[in-house]
Amino acid sequence: MPAAKQLVLSESQKKELEAWTKNPPKPYLRRKAWALLLVASGKAAYEAAQDRRVHANRVTVSDWIEKF
Repeated sequence: MPAAKQLVLSESQKKELEAWTKNPPKPYLRRKAWALLLVASGKAAYEAAQDRRVHANRVTVSDWIEKF
């Protein structure tokens, strides 16, 4: 089983993602922001993927984490 992905956000990154959850520059970024914030708060990628605000594949969430 692969290791859980960790994500540590700076305060400015966290504020930017929180802003995206309310008013994203592009609509798809709202889901991505929620997923990244959930993972940064300690959730696993698969748990973040199942969240009703994200509703994405766990592989997609893992890719978002890697790219961020």
